[in-house]
Amino acid sequence: MKHLIFLSFLAIIIACESPKQKLPFLGNPEKVVGTDTIYPSIPNFSFLNQEGKTIQGTDVKGKVYIAEFFFTSCPSICPKMLKQMKRVSEKFGDREDFRILSFSIDPIRDSVATLAEYGKRAKIDPKHWWMLTGNEDSIYQLGENHFMSHMVADDNEPGGYVHSGFFILVDRQGRKRGAYDGTDPKDVDRLMKELPLLLEEQ
Repeated sequence: MKHLIFLSFLAIIIACESPKQKLPFLGNPEKVVGTDTIYPSIPNFSFLNQEGKTIQGTDVKGKVYIAEFFFTSCPSICPKMLKQMKRVSEKFGDREDFRILSFSIDPIRDSVATLAEYGKRAKIDPKHWWMLTGNEDSIYQLGENHFMSHMVADDNEPGGYVHSGFFILVDRQGRKRGAYDGTDPKDVDRLMKELPLLLEEQ
């Protein structure tokens, strides 16, 4: 009996001392300071959301967020991405420290009014899910240079664009910590299992 009690107590100690799982950092390190490796963070940005409000990178500072790139008239992968992102929104949308950022790659047609109507039809809550539009060059540079998202106009493709469907998970310091196929329910399941790890990080 004493032996069993000791083993149980030891198991509790080991469980308490086991390090928590941490998500990796995506991207090449910028520099090493002492024993710390510094990873790149998303630079500041400024766009308009579906309510016409200016949203900057500073508005998500200290929050965990998911970024994606889409356009409202997309007939191919975007409807699948929307369906999967709504799953994430329903599970985590009530948290004040979490946001979803959907950047339009067709900002000329995706005006504030267009995004507002799209969001209304899709039942997107603008309190935590921001659809963003603005300068096309700025969106493309941000997506390709910092979010690892490919996008290009192509008249031969449905909707006129080719773009990646990844959901990029970003931590409170603006560092990329995960990339998930937004068209794959199983990969989005993985996202929803890993997202809480970042919410627990300070």
